[in-house]
Amino acid sequence: MRAGLLVLFVVLCGASLLVGARQLAWTQLFTLSGDAWLTLTASRLPRLAALVLTGVGLSVCGVILQHIVRNKFVEPATCGGLDAAKLGIMVALTVAPSMGPGGRMAFALAFCFAASLAFVMIVRRIRFKNTVLVPVMGLMFGGVLSALAEFHAYRNNILQSMQGWL
Repeated sequence: MRAGLLVLFVVLCGASLLVGARQLAWTQLFTLSGDAWLTLTASRLPRLAALVLTGVGLSVCGVILQHIVRNKFVEPATCGGLDAAKLGIMVALTVAPSMGPGGRMAFALAFCFAASLAFVMIVRRIRFKNTVLVPVMGLMFGGVLSALAEFHAYRNNILQSMQGWL
């Protein structure tokens, strides 16, 4: 079973190398002509590496979060992580509008980390920890953070920027 999944993963990674604005064929990848080599090394391989590393990072974060709150249904999206990142980007757009994408992502990371700590503190205070109650509370917490982000964007007239970043 695992070998089959690994083969499927490798095949999908290979297919990902062929998808993009410029068409590449399998034969071009093996001959590695000048344009194909440049497209492969400058665009496709870094994109594939970023996707694979992001997936690995998110899965590790999810497993860690599940062990911290002792609930197998919790993941970063159901505990307010994505909504906190949205709020962080909105705050970065208003506090430092000339900041680059890296700084905005740092704001998003800081807000996401703070929200995760707040969520863990909320979960630890719950006496009755039903397997469904914890993710539902996380969704409610995320809804509050999302509402704060949208209200902040509305008040500062950056709703279109928010949609562009998301």
